[in-house]
Amino acid sequence: MTIADLELITIPCPICGSDRDRPLCVARDYVYSVPGEFRFVRCEACGHVFLNPRPSDASLLACYPASYGPHLGASPSSSELAPRRPGWKRSLGTVTGLRRLLRYLGDERATVLPAPPQPGESRMLEIGCAHGGFLERAAALGWIVDGIEPSEAAAAQAERRGIPVFVGRLDQAELAPQSRDCIASWMVLEHVPDPLAFLSLAHRTLTPGGVLAVSVPNAASLERWMFGRYWQGYDPPRHLQVFSASELRRVLHRVGFSEVQVIYQAGIRDSYAGLAAWGMAHFPQARWPRRLMEIFRGETPRWLHWISLLPARLLAVSGLAGRITVVAVRPRNTVAGTAAENRFEASPVGFDAVGSGD
Repeated sequence: MTIADLELITIPCPICGSDRDRPLCVARDYVYSVPGEFRFVRCEACGHVFLNPRPSDASLLACYPASYGPHLGASPSSSELAPRRPGWKRSLGTVTGLRRLLRYLGDERATVLPAPPQPGESRMLEIGCAHGGFLERAAALGWIVDGIEPSEAAAAQAERRGIPVFVGRLDQAELAPQSRDCIASWMVLEHVPDPLAFLSLAHRTLTPGGVLAVSVPNAASLERWMFGRYWQGYDPPRHLQVFSASELRRVLHRVGFSEVQVIYQAGIRDSYAGLAAWGMAHFPQARWPRRLMEIFRGETPRWLHWISLLPARLLAVSGLAGRITVVAVRPRNTVAGTAAENRFEASPVGFDAVGSGD
């Protein structure tokens, strides 16, 4: 199937099942140029924002071109770039207190990596593991790891790293109940046609006290307000759902999770895509929007990374960041998993959304 063969279907709300919605915006794909216009709507019953009509299940993989970034390999995030500083930046890092400040500003908190409760025995699953970079880090920490990835090419990269990967979707993997102590899924939930079924399967697969960690674009971000239909969080036709932190918290509680923690990521790379998309729409002959979109798809120049540290941190502190990471616990039978959450320490691992998400 090619991009031109996309089949679109009209659906009820994926969260509450209502067939009453109202148009929110019409967006285009400025990142990978999938042709057409795509409509996002807001459910009149529960307020959820989703793509409607959306690609049919058979058409979903056709939305991801061969050049889709997360499937090609890891692009450095700020936490990777910060240690490799030129001489003058290394000198600044020796100033008392400044090194700690730079480390704080450069910690995007795009992913979290827990220590295994029982090294060599605890099992971690990543849904949308792409090239396997995150799971490779987790294995080095002592986790027994495996992944699920719908892209055969991306899964092959992970397998070359020695990571077992099921090629397909979560609902096709036939995972044993209570068989994983941690499930991670970075920038994937917004791509899923049925987020309730996805989260329910994750809950079923976790051991009591097990931890789920996901990340999504933040519908309540300043970027969405600034860029409107050009906001990268829409990214049609690949993004099917749009979540705010408060809505995702409600959905997780509904599925059965507890102790939900929201982490606002300190990164503004999606702003480059939003500005680039706006420029491509209003100045189609100009070169700068396409150059800016290339920066979004690839590696951020060091100078741009450094000048963005402070505004990114301010957005994270204010709760207006463009992306959020959410950690939740499957309750134990009696006490709701407080020990599991205590052992889950939020810390960067050097990747920014390394899963099948964007």
